Amino acid sequence: MFDDSTEEELREILPYAFRQRDELLRLLSVIYPAHLCRRTPDDKSDADWPALLCIHLPTGNVMYHIHEYHLSLFVHLVCGSNDWDGVGIDVRSKRLDDEVARCMK
Repeated sequence: MFDDSTEEELREILPYAFRQRDELLRLLSVIYPAHLCRRTPDDKSDADWPALLCIHLPTGNVMYHIHEYHLSLFVHLVCGSNDWDGVGIDVRSKRLDDEVARCMK
């Protein structure tokens, strides 16, 4: 998909590619309890992604890195503790799937 793009070009467009995702996350953060938190010191993600969004679903917490360009979408949230429980993308996806199933009952 981006085979001809340089790493620098990708770093420039990535925040814009995540804009719609973050708009949906903003909606979820209004519907469910949520807060922002800082990355842990061992978090190796890019410094341009300074915050984590933690959404507390009934099926478990889900967390997402938020780019500095999009922090203004989450001004309604307070900053809290980093609740990351060490799970990866697969568990996060399962928690989201479980919540969708729960809501569809």
